[in-house]
Amino acid sequence: MPQASIEFTSDPSPLVRGHDKVIVTLRDSKGVPIPGAQVTVSFYMAAMPAMGMAATRAQGVADDQGNGTYAANVELPGGGAWNLTIVASKEGHTIATKQVDVSVGGSM
Repeated sequence: MPQASIEFTSDPSPLVRGHDKVIVTLRDSKGVPIPGAQVTVSFYMAAMPAMGMAATRAQGVADDQGNGTYAANVELPGGGAWNLTIVASKEGHTIATKQVDVSVGGSM
């Protein structure tokens, strides 16, 4: 299966502490939308021992919105620098992953 590309936006944009929606667009190598995939979004914040904070994770499974668009609701427990990983799979095979550092507004 050809490698796919992942693009994402969020609502609200930029992301904030609390309830967020991550909207993922999945396309094949020719730019054609890919429906019927399983898409997960995972947020990770490393531990900050100096601040007494353990590592934090938040995850959501995206629902297929049609036309290669997927939406996941995620509850982010704090603001700051997070690592976002988006994984898309189809028929049991990973077709695309994207990792990006994101800044989340709001207090820790």
